Amino acid sequence: MLGRPATPPRAGDFDFPATSGAMTGLAGLLVAVGGMVWALGTVHTGAGVSLAFAFALFGVLSYAFMLRPRVRVSVGVLELVNPFETTAIPLALVSRVSVRSATHVHVGQKRYIGVAVGRKTREMVRPRGEIAGTASPFSLGLGRLAPNTPSTTERVPDLLEEYVGTLAKDAARESTDGALAVRRDWAWWLIVPAAVLAAALLVSLFVG
Repeated sequence: MLGRPATPPRAGDFDFPATSGAMTGLAGLLVAVGGMVWALGTVHTGAGVSLAFAFALFGVLSYAFMLRPRVRVSVGVLELVNPFETTAIPLALVSRVSVRSATHVHVGQKRYIGVAVGRKTREMVRPRGEIAGTASPFSLGLGRLAPNTPSTTERVPDLLEEYVGTLAKDAARESTDGALAVRRDWAWWLIVPAAVLAAALLVSLFVG
């Protein structure tokens, strides 16, 4: 088990990076941009317009599903940033955090899921405490782990459980606000473009 860091992380200074998807997401964006340029520049037909819409939609979805998700601690709140929504959970309300294939945050009898951080199947059956003795990123004063390196991605689920659990217990002891509540915000700035592009793609296919 990891020892508790001497100094807790400062609120707002820490993001838990996604355990997969960053390189795929970047590749998806490059394919989307390149595909749009190619379709609009060389295919001067209705099919070219459809392809451009398809590549644009692919780019939006690549960002939403591969690059946007993360788990963030900010000003006493645990934020589960998912492709099209963000769930903000006051740390004082968190009763338990567990990471399996995704992150499960328990608030009383309710459970909220974040897709950014999860374990691979082989990691879910490994002995607990395998990372004992590793240095704490908080005690080192780091604000963010470097994403998608083997040593880091394998540690992220354990670190998330350990430190968010610690912060939640501390927040629950210190909280005097009885009006705390979970808030869910939809990412309309992504939902609307995705819906418009999907509709435009379907229309272009049927009209073309």
